[in-house]
Amino acid sequence: MKKFLLGLLAIAGMALCFTSCGNNNPADDETTKSEATKSGESLYQSVIDYQAADANTTDGQVAKLTAAAKLYSSYQDYKTNSEDKEWVKDFATGAVSTLAETKKEEAKTQLLEKLADGSLISEDTSEKVVAVANLASQLGSIFSAAK
Repeated sequence: MKKFLLGLLAIAGMALCFTSCGNNNPADDETTKSEATKSGESLYQSVIDYQAADANTTDGQVAKLTAAAKLYSSYQDYKTNSEDKEWVKDFATGAVSTLAETKKEEAKTQLLEKLADGSLISEDTSEKVVAVANLASQLGSIFSAAK
């Protein structure tokens, strides 16, 4: 009986070993994905840096040149990988995610400022409907600017 159980255990152990020895390396896919995403993020940030640099000063010219070089590098990454649909998708996702994160922070700051100043709805407002309409209008301007 012990030999039977020992043999059964050996077979089960071998089945587990052979099953777990596959060489599916998803780390390579994640590395490529993160490179595409990083390149997309760099593209967005380079455009912002380029637009913000003041070309009338020496520091601004250096910043503009640096941003232009990074922008060109991101474009070259895209051009090199443009046939890979997954890479392009991750590239675009990186750029748009960075844009969305920036807009989200701006909208959050504006919302907190509006709510903190207390001018949207005061307790002595007799027309609550008018006050709520004013609140909706103010908040709508914040949220539509975040689009």
